[in-house]
Amino acid sequence: MPDHAHALRLLVIEDSMVDAALLQGLLADEFSAAECVCVSTLAEATPHLAWADAVVLDLILPDATPEESIAWIPTCPKPVVVHSGNTDRATVEAAANAGALNYVCKGSSVQQMVVGVEFAMAEHRRVSERRQRRDYHIRDLLEKLELAKSADIGETKDGDRSTH
Repeated sequence: MPDHAHALRLLVIEDSMVDAALLQGLLADEFSAAECVCVSTLAEATPHLAWADAVVLDLILPDATPEESIAWIPTCPKPVVVHSGNTDRATVEAAANAGALNYVCKGSSVQQMVVGVEFAMAEHRRVSERRQRRDYHIRDLLEKLELAKSADIGETKDGDRSTH
């Protein structure tokens, strides 16, 4: 498990309280320093997103069809692991294309879920770091461009003054 300054915080979005409790218990056993919050709808999840390190998402929820849950994934600022009984290839591909970083089928071993969460968090970190480096590089290039423009304007003004 990656090092954290705090216990791993998982937001589980699952409408079956039995599945949620089972998943919460299994993850707590595997991630000895883990906190889980379980909610049953996407609407209930929103206030917990800032708190969470990762999201475990069931696709069929009281307030969302699988398509709506998949459409929600790119709006989530945290790494998302889909946990669904749906094994249809098109659904798995749609979730991946939407940005889910892992897809674990219900009934899989707890070890598969643990690996799924760890992989999703590592991938999210890697992508975030790459984005930060890219953004820094872009800001640096824009700053250099501004300096070059300023220098060109100064030379043009000096050149204009000397010809008058």
